[in-house]
Amino acid sequence: MLSDIASSEYSPLAGSAGSPDKKRAYMIGGGAALLCFGLLVLSGSSGVVQHNVVHTPQMAAAGVDVQAPPAAIGGAPKGTVATESVEFTSTQYDLVYNILSFAIACMGSATVFFFFQFSLVDKQYRTAMVITALVTLIAFYHYIRIFNSFTDAYHDENGKITATGVPFNDAYRYVDWLLTVPLLLMELILVMNLEPEETRDNCIKLGSAAALMIVLGYPGEVSPNMSTRWLFWVLAMVPFVYIVYTLFVGLSGSVADQPERARGLVNGARWVTVLSWCTYPIVYILPMMGVSGAAARTGIQMGYSIADVIAKPLLGLMVWQIAKRKSKA
Repeated sequence: MLSDIASSEYSPLAGSAGSPDKKRAYMIGGGAALLCFGLLVLSGSSGVVQHNVVHTPQMAAAGVDVQAPPAAIGGAPKGTVATESVEFTSTQYDLVYNILSFAIACMGSATVFFFFQFSLVDKQYRTAMVITALVTLIAFYHYIRIFNSFTDAYHDENGKITATGVPFNDAYRYVDWLLTVPLLLMELILVMNLEPEETRDNCIKLGSAAALMIVLGYPGEVSPNMSTRWLFWVLAMVPFVYIVYTLFVGLSGSVADQPERARGLVNGARWVTVLSWCTYPIVYILPMMGVSGAAARTGIQMGYSIADVIAKPLLGLMVWQIAKRKSKA
């Protein structure tokens, strides 16, 4: 995969003179880069400012209130459903802080790359590439919001983590999933280049099932009652099982009909999708397995973030590879 990126075919990334498609790649990719940069600027820098806050006597004498969280654009909005405050250790705080930062970097860089590649594949695969880029762009935006909400909710003061009183709003993650999870399935279906009717039917069925899965999972995620959490976990698993069954059984014949040079990647993309998705229900039940407090919060944030990086940028790279190989055929 890396050798393909460095090949002469992708010389527009190295600055060589190009065709109209390559010029279009410059414009779209450059616009995506500016958009991502703009989102970072507009999100505010509260997370950077709040990390490792230092108390000094001069600050206290001057009446500086270091406990008051800045009003960053990305802070947790008032009136939203947010989870309860917990006491993090310095290590737990750093783990969540760094994994959210890592996810932002992955989503942002992947967005720019996918938009660069949009016009370098055949036209029938460009919709799949646009959706792939939109998935990482939406996730990029929401991870900025999650990160800022987290740093607004907790301060690191010389290794001691204190809650600011601002609730950590993890609802951003479910808003992100409600938008991106149906699109993830659609990008995989579109790059398979099935018959138009089959493509439409699968996009509608799988996209609707994915949205239903997210909607059913949210009430349990925010409920402190473990029985309620188990109930909605079971309900959300129904559309989950349907999606897995469709990917591995319903579409098995379509995978077999893929061009030989792309067949292995299409099958691999199905596996990446399903295996990364299997992480989510496991992370979801951590509080039901006796993990509580900051340990549960840390495990949930790390587990969900790692799964998102696999399911979005990594799967997107596989979709790009499929589109590129089919474009050569």
